[in-house]
Amino acid sequence: MMNIEIELIGENVERQLIYLKDSLEGSEIEGLAEVQVKQREGNIGEMGIGEITNSLEAIIKAAGAPLTELVKCLQTFIESFKTSLKIKCPNGMEFSIDSKYLNEKGIPKLVKELLEGCNAPNKDGK
Repeated sequence: MMNIEIELIGENVERQLIYLKDSLEGSEIEGLAEVQVKQREGNIGEMGIGEITNSLEAIIKAAGAPLTELVKCLQTFIESFKTSLKIKCPNGMEFSIDSKYLNEKGIPKLVKELLEGCNAPNKDGK
């Protein structure tokens, strides 16, 4: 399994966040186990859920084809909204992605970088 965080960059991204979540869920990517809006942890003693962030958490069961399909959906989103986003891996690796980056790298190379980056040891060597 591969957990990634997709952070939208910019101001007033609330609608874009919901649109992206709905798009990913509606795309029916085989192997995309879960997509949810990320929330900040509440402070000790606070009731309720944490504040909603400008990020989604995605859980992918298998990295090959599902990750490629996820990147294709992200490319469509970036081009449609003329925006950029950041993909964060659990090990601390981050990838800032916009349409220029996608045009220069292409989907296969970006998928390869994500696979290598997210499977690399943590920044502290673990």
